[in-house]
Amino acid sequence: MKSKIVLITLCFAALFFNAKATTWTVNNNGNSPGQYTSLQAAINAASNGDSIYVEPSPVDYGTVSVPRKLYIFGGGGNPYSYQANNRTYIDGITFTYQSSFPISYSSGSQIEGFYIGGGGVQISCYLSSITILRNEITGGVSICGSDTNMIVADNILNGGQVYMNSNFNNDNTVLIANNFFINQNAQAMFENNGSQDQETGVQFINNIIYNNSTSLTNSSTFFRTMNNASVKNNIFYCQGGSGTFSSGCNNCTLENNITYSPNCTQTLPDGNNTGTGNINNTNPAFVNGPAVYTTISADLLYNYNWHLTGSSPGHLTGSDGTDIGIYGGPYPFPNFETITRLPQMRFLQINNPTVQPGGTLHVNAIGTTHN
Repeated sequence: MKSKIVLITLCFAALFFNAKATTWTVNNNGNSPGQYTSLQAAINAASNGDSIYVEPSPVDYGTVSVPRKLYIFGGGGNPYSYQANNRTYIDGITFTYQSSFPISYSSGSQIEGFYIGGGGVQISCYLSSITILRNEITGGVSICGSDTNMIVADNILNGGQVYMNSNFNNDNTVLIANNFFINQNAQAMFENNGSQDQETGVQFINNIIYNNSTSLTNSSTFFRTMNNASVKNNIFYCQGGSGTFSSGCNNCTLENNITYSPNCTQTLPDGNNTGTGNINNTNPAFVNGPAVYTTISADLLYNYNWHLTGSSPGHLTGSDGTDIGIYGGPYPFPNFETITRLPQMRFLQINNPTVQPGGTLHVNAIGTTHN
């Protein structure tokens, strides 16, 4: 019965995309197999513009490479409310560009609803319009300097950075929005060879950076070698450390951010950066945030309420008039299960399991959406 529920769910979801494209299903759980048990095999079989739906499983789907434009959807990186013991787990994913014959490239692809392990997300050079949405990622996201129109939004980055390779310029647009960074013992964003690059197209907005470490020093920074980026409406929340923290930005615009740490000073804008509206060294006042010096597992973030109270200094004070943090801005944070936007069937009851030829099958179905 479970496999029938899954397939019906996927049929509904397919309506959201090009009717001419093919939808493929993947499940490596022997009790309810999909069309493929290997995600890479499904990717290899898919054509440009196809969608692939991958079921949660106790067995991970390995490391995959995407050679063409595909929409890849999992059942959630931490679907505790309906698949408590299973994730849709891949070790890593690479979006590729092949310039030699036969030419193929993965521009326009999207991945959503996965737990992505230590291999992280690797985006090759010369690609555009890759969307990384609603995943839990431990290995970080690596973007090449020649890539454009990249979106990294609504993810949980568990210890991983957003790493931007060298040779970024004014035409490279990268939006890092509404993500929850946790366990960041290094910088949230790292731009290699940043002293030579001008990242005016990089926007880092409406994120929460929550650092569990109690051993940080005043040499630690939020970013590393970032230049000319726009940093707005974020909450920088450091649990430990002492001294004065720097942003790690050069000539950046730092606006309407909140900084908070019990024992150290974080004042924005700093150095040669500019900007107004920052709220420094002030508790953001979450509705139900953790106590000071509380170490949090990324899988248990849902135990807290990260919305801001009505009396919070960040309530409706973002540069766009919405809340500072993950619930304001362009991609208000949807859920800590990292479940996709697609509708999901939660209940299916067959009322007449025996049907004569030409008869009618009567079913009751309940589904949910996660906007």
